[in-house]
Formats: sequence, structure tokens, C-alpha cells
Amino acid sequence: MSGDIKAKLLSKLEVHLYNAMSCNDVKSFCIQFLEDLTMKYAGKTFAEYDKTWKGGLKKKDMDDDELANLVAKTLTAFSGQTKILVIDEIDAFEAYENAFRTLTKAILASKSNTIVIGIANSVDLPFKKKHSAIAMRD
Repeated sequence: MSGDIKAKLLSKLEVHLYNAMSCNDVKSFCIQFLEDLTMKYAGKTFAEYDKTWKGGLKKKDMDDDELANLVAKTLTAFSGQTKILVIDEIDAFEAYENAFRTLTKAILASKSNTIVIGIANSVDLPFKKKHSAIAMRD
């Protein structure tokens, strides 16, 4: 592959790295991710970017579906870039399996050009949780 082609491909690629252990739960992760996305792509806090949330995002204001759809919608708004979302220690979200499944499904169903990669130290995690978002493959 020529250097110019490779440079063009890489210029449209963004990697977002998170450690699930640094989040209290999936909702906290989503709020942090939304703040990071809007700051990176729009140069604004989420409340400045989306005036609907002028008071800021609060976990108690949304259920899992609403928050997951907001993440997917925001990712789609910045779809010019291919985004790779890497979540290390993803097994920390095991206690929030439904919320994480909802988030993963919303991201994968969107036209956001986003890839989700989870890293876990537990080798058998996908086999223990056959029907979980962690084991989902599409």
C-alpha cells in the first residue's frame, strides 16, 4: 500500500480508549464518552453541543435505552471518521449486562461507522455469558 493511500485511510480513523474499571457503571461510561466525543469533534461540552441538555447530562435523567440512543445518535453525527471504541477491563461491566447490551446494540445498529472492541482478562467470559452483549458478534 502506498504511503499516500495509507495516510488518507489513517487520517479518517480515530481510536477511543477507555478502561471500564475507571467508570462506576455503564451510564457513567456513556456520559464520559459523550463528553469526550463532542469535545474532540465539535470542540464543545455535550451541553454546549446539544442545547437540549443545557443543564448537562445526569444519569438519573435517562434510562438505558435513551442514553444508548443518544450515544448512537452522537456517533452518527460525527460519522466522517471511522471510530474504534476500545474498552479495556470490559468484564467490569458484567454487573450491568443489560445496559451494556443496549448500548452495544444501539451503536452497532447505527450508521455511525463505529467498531466496538472489548478486552477482558477472563478468557472464558464470552462462553460464560453466551447471550450477553460481551459475547455478541456481528
